Amino acid sequence: MAAGFHGVLLLGFPIAIGADCVAGEKRGSCLTVLRDAATDGRLFGKPGKDNFCSFASVCFGMACPIKPGAPEFPLLPWPSEELLFGVESPSSSCSKLLNPSCAAEYQRAELDCARDPHSRSIWEGETQGLCPRCQKLVRAYQQLSKLCQTGRDFSLDALKLHFLERSASDDVWRSDLTAEL
Repeated sequence: MAAGFHGVLLLGFPIAIGADCVAGEKRGSCLTVLRDAATDGRLFGKPGKDNFCSFASVCFGMACPIKPGAPEFPLLPWPSEELLFGVESPSSSCSKLLNPSCAAEYQRAELDCARDPHSRSIWEGETQGLCPRCQKLVRAYQQLSKLCQTGRDFSLDALKLHFLERSASDDVWRSDLTAEL
């Protein structure tokens, strides 16, 4: 059973700051908020404890804790297929994403993280969450699991460059500084 919960909802995830957050007897927790001692910023997820971390690791090879990225809402638009699929990739990213273990980890994280209408809207990126990069990973899985069905392969490096690690402030900076050039 869940002990006293001290936390907030993130991405619809019950999260705890410095406390264990158990979603249920047979479920894990969704996402834990941690404090980065070096920067005093937030980090998200405890490996081996949070189901979102298992999803990020199995499907995208990203380890927790996850840096949230720049605040943004709404999330950036999905990049064009040419940017993601037009780059040679040393390993097959689609085979990892289409592996049944990835789908199982996604479903486990979704079960823990999108339990009610508000949590679901954060999971789907319709409502702002505390971890934009986490919301982008959900969107990336949803989009790429469809696109990978075509037999083409995407570049994980291109996904990071053009979506996961990019923010709306990057576009503002570029357009403000380069508009007159």
